[in-house]
Amino acid sequence: NALAIYRRIHSELGNLRLLEDFGEIALACGVAFLGMDTRYVFDVTRNLRDEVNRLVPDWEVQDIFSTPFGSAAGVALGVRDLTTFLVFGRSEMMESARERLRGAGVAENCQEDQLSRGGAAHLLNLTDDLENSSIWTVLPPDVPPNVRTAFAMGTPKVLTLWPPQLQLFELETNPLSSSARRLLLSTPTSAGKTLLAQLLILSHLATSSTSVCYV
Repeated sequence: NALAIYRRIHSELGNLRLLEDFGEIALACGVAFLGMDTRYVFDVTRNLRDEVNRLVPDWEVQDIFSTPFGSAAGVALGVRDLTTFLVFGRSEMMESARERLRGAGVAENCQEDQLSRGGAAHLLNLTDDLENSSIWTVLPPDVPPNVRTAFAMGTPKVLTLWPPQLQLFELETNPLSSSARRLLLSTPTSAGKTLLAQLLILSHLATSSTSVCYV
């Protein structure tokens, strides 16, 4: 649902500045993140991060959360950390995202910015699911890192797996292991069978000298 809505409105999102657009930042960054528009997220949050780094020393405050713009900035930077984790698998960025989103949700100087505080709370509630469904987390450890990178850097990017796909890796025998000789998979239409086939193929090619025939 998030992806479908995002495709309809993504062209309306533009570059954002903290001081002029702080009322829209949390919603724009949150929607772009749920729409998995990593390019927009990285571009807009890079500019916002640079703006925060300039403003904090100029205003002589301890951090951006000491200002009325803290919640909006916290959501933007938290979204950037979440995206960094999903794309590059840097686990420390997930903890950084949680810390920023918690700060954005309880910032005392931002109590009137309910949109940003609410957005922070919603995104924070998603972090466990995102972490547990990330390709960097759920694929078995013997799957080479370049397989994860291929999906995370591809077009379209594959950053998380769906429940039917996740269940595959809960089996007693790892289906991506060379010891798995046969696998019968039955899932509903659009549940992600093709992606699972791609995972099997890439994992095989990355760990074996034999080829693959896909019918």
